[in-house]
Amino acid sequence: GMSAVSFAQTEKVEVVEMPTEKYSVQTNKFWNNWFLSVGGSFVSNINHGDKNWSDLFFNDKYGSYGFNVAVGKWFTPGLGLRLKVDGIEGRRPTWYAGETIDLWAYRVESMFNLSNLFCGYNEDRIWNMVLLAGIGSIDDKTAMDLGLQSMWHLNKRMSIFAEASLFLADCHGKILKIDDSYAKYMDFSVGLTFNLGKT
Repeated sequence: GMSAVSFAQTEKVEVVEMPTEKYSVQTNKFWNNWFLSVGGSFVSNINHGDKNWSDLFFNDKYGSYGFNVAVGKWFTPGLGLRLKVDGIEGRRPTWYAGETIDLWAYRVESMFNLSNLFCGYNEDRIWNMVLLAGIGSIDDKTAMDLGLQSMWHLNKRMSIFAEASLFLADCHGKILKIDDSYAKYMDFSVGLTFNLGKT
């Protein structure tokens, strides 16, 4: 017994450090990192018959104001997905004499947080830039969109966002061919995002 105690006292304890990766993320549980966004928007119809681009933005001849709601989830600090719905009293192109119609736009978008992807995750970062890319429909036409979102964190649960995106609506079933068969919409939106569940 004494020899066993003596052996235990003289035995060295080796501390092994676990290897870590500089660029690594931990995925989260299903109910973590969900968010809800609400905002106001201005949607402008950009069609091929109009050449004066300076009149296309915030001009009620081409567009009108609306609202949007989005729900989504961040799977990692850099990659997320959201479903967005826009309600707009829109304007048709000039060949419809600027006719006003009720528009509903639906889109599923991939979200890439460029700040986290290129600068690393920082829980205390105030400002983030997010790239948006998705597919959906507007005015019952298949559409695809590309945009940028600027996001400012107010606290752990709430952020302010401002975003702009280009929406290409296919009129003749040629979704990858950008020509005169496309209705083109510019979407400007500002609002609030609320983080849900564990963040």
